[in-house]
Amino acid sequence: MKPWPPSNLRSIAGSSRLSRDPLVPLRISPLPILSPLTLPTFRDSYFSPALPCAFPPSHFTSTLPAISQWFIPHPKSPRFQAPNTQFFHKTLGDRINALLLMEVSLHSEGKFLQIHAPFAKLLEDMSFVGPRDRSITTYLAQCPINEIPELRDTLPTPQYIRAGEGDIYDVNLWMGHAALIATPLHRDPNPNLFVQLAGAKRIRLFEPGTGQGIMQEFGGGVKRFRMPDEMMDGKHRGILEKVVWAEDEAEDGVSGFEVMVGPGDGLFIPKGWWHVIRSVGEDGAVASVNWWFR
Repeated sequence: MKPWPPSNLRSIAGSSRLSRDPLVPLRISPLPILSPLTLPTFRDSYFSPALPCAFPPSHFTSTLPAISQWFIPHPKSPRFQAPNTQFFHKTLGDRINALLLMEVSLHSEGKFLQIHAPFAKLLEDMSFVGPRDRSITTYLAQCPINEIPELRDTLPTPQYIRAGEGDIYDVNLWMGHAALIATPLHRDPNPNLFVQLAGAKRIRLFEPGTGQGIMQEFGGGVKRFRMPDEMMDGKHRGILEKVVWAEDEAEDGVSGFEVMVGPGDGLFIPKGWWHVIRSVGEDGAVASVNWWFR
């Protein structure tokens, strides 16, 4: 029987050093990488004990056609990615103008809105490179793949979903322009397999007790798993951002993990683990997909 926790995973314990000073020292460790790369190892070392892990770099590139079919090097700036509009027009036809619920953050006003906008408009926005208004961000967040079923075949279910009962609760898309895309600290009600499709994101994770302590001290308490209105527009958001993204580190600081993901990279986030996400860079497309399962 394999030891638990895995030797490459530092045990996390809730910290009693939390205070209302938003500059809380952290102790951030790299997220452990699944090795050997097998379903039994994933199940026994991470899924069953509910511990997070990353997958080897670009692991999902060869198994998720969406990564190569949805995005291409930007015609004007090849170092960035842009939506492959030819693919989307061919695959979706008139459905490319389907209205989808999107999150709009008015950064200068500190406001958060939800609107329905055409998918084609989002693709256009993601293709933009150059100076732009950084005060407004439009983001397709937590969009069920059932709302764009024509894209389902390019996102086949990864084998790791079979680590549990094999039940999938939802498959969600997250797409937008790299400028100022961020998801505040929250936790999910189900195990989460998260894969980056385009662009890059930086993710920090905190075990349930530690994350709950942060929320109790700085986030106005813990109410539900995902709180769109309070999470995106609440008065505590700015303080939470300072806490979870603080660069000050100390050996006895609040423990957490960090991972950077690019196209084809993935990670496993267990149920109840708190995590915070932000895009990397100021131009190009950013897109992710996640499977909630058990």
